[in-house]
Amino acid sequence: MSSIFVYASVVGFLVGVAVRSLMVVSLWVYILCGVLVCIALLIFWLNRKKSWVLVGLFCWALLLGLIRTQYAFAESASFLDTQIGQTTIEGVVIDEPAFSEKSQKVVVEVAHDTKKEKVLLITSLYPDFVYGDALRASGVLKTPEAFMTDTGTMFDYASYLAKEGIAHQMLYPKVETISRGGGNFLYKVLFSLRRTFIKTLHDHLPEPQATLAGGISIGAQDGMDKETSDMFRRVGLIHIVVLSGYNITVVADGVMRMLAFLPRSLMLSGGALVVVLFTIMTGASATAVRASIMALIAILARVLGEKYDISRALALAAGGMVAFNPRILLFDPSFQLSFLATFGLIHLSPILERMFVRLPTVFALRQTVASTLATQTFVVPMLVWKTGQVSLISLLANVLVLPSIPIAMFFSGVLGVIGSFVPILGVVLSFPTTFFLSYVVGVARVLSKIPFASVEVGVPSAMVVGGVYVVLLLWIWMTKSSKHKTQISKKF
Repeated sequence: MSSIFVYASVVGFLVGVAVRSLMVVSLWVYILCGVLVCIALLIFWLNRKKSWVLVGLFCWALLLGLIRTQYAFAESASFLDTQIGQTTIEGVVIDEPAFSEKSQKVVVEVAHDTKKEKVLLITSLYPDFVYGDALRASGVLKTPEAFMTDTGTMFDYASYLAKEGIAHQMLYPKVETISRGGGNFLYKVLFSLRRTFIKTLHDHLPEPQATLAGGISIGAQDGMDKETSDMFRRVGLIHIVVLSGYNITVVADGVMRMLAFLPRSLMLSGGALVVVLFTIMTGASATAVRASIMALIAILARVLGEKYDISRALALAAGGMVAFNPRILLFDPSFQLSFLATFGLIHLSPILERMFVRLPTVFALRQTVASTLATQTFVVPMLVWKTGQVSLISLLANVLVLPSIPIAMFFSGVLGVIGSFVPILGVVLSFPTTFFLSYVVGVARVLSKIPFASVEVGVPSAMVVGGVYVVLLLWIWMTKSSKHKTQISKKF
């Protein structure tokens, strides 16, 4: 299928999801979309113009987006609504708990007859719980409420949790473990490996290097203190703490290289299987899922012998994720920032790299500056809209740090794996791992002390932020069109 048809379909679907997420759509809108689809197809049948196919695809996809979101947002009676207030519930932990400085977040699934619902328990750090534990919690059951962040912006916490299917929470209830060892066997194995990996890092590395190692290798952010988190956010480096597509690409490529002696189909199947398992083990965040979908599309393209189009892969990944869970489009910051950063890297980075032709290529300086500026250009407007803050030294911090991240990631991964089985080798590997991680932390610490490293600019309106992205897209389109015309003129 031509890329332009893919883009028209995906954009139309996303527009439909966004519209229905923000407002209730009347029946006449659905009818209008259906009529436009019929008109577009009729005109195409009479005139055979591709532009009318695009109009029809866009309207059809928009209609599907509206219907899919209407279905996702359809309110169903919750058996837990009758238990709001002081109550006791019993459920099974369905994911690995997330730890912060003073608490842990545990998601349990509560069953009643044939229905199941998720409840978020926020408890003290001890005792710790694991996937598959059956718990009894006594406390005040309530629905999540929006709250004011430290930067003065209102955070829609209810919608944020709703994207995970969570509509109720308990704050510091009395929790009793009924039994252990439940849950899916594969998930238990993967989460157990994850815990062992993280424990090995914390056994061999100091803080905050240990937490940073867990973040850049498998996306584990458990235990990072607020001071360190604020430090990385102040200098625009908070993105390195979370799992990125780079991690998954490295893992998939490494596995396929190790399986290179096998037939091509088995090698690619092995890479695909590891991508899926690694994504599950890391918690299946929006960033990891987006990256894994793109990696799987790349593997599929190699199986079919087709040319891999990364732009089309990103569009399909975004459309597929939103189709599966429409709420992430507007209520999942991780998905939004991941998509924008990848889009900027694909489309803006090559343009900036040509503009910075005078920068030296030693240590990949030109590429690092171009890719960093490209991703920051697309991410900053969204961050400002959500936080009201902007880092003035983000570019400098990223240029200094990013070249060392692959090395730090490599040593962290090797330490986490080998150190789990051979502790003495873990001690040896801890020295180079600590060195590179300490460099990253040191750069962040020094730059964060610069006056006005981060400034509050207030929260702009959605119209202003949308206008910024429209201008960026137009500039990229005009630049690429100009380059294309120049290449044609040179041929003649």
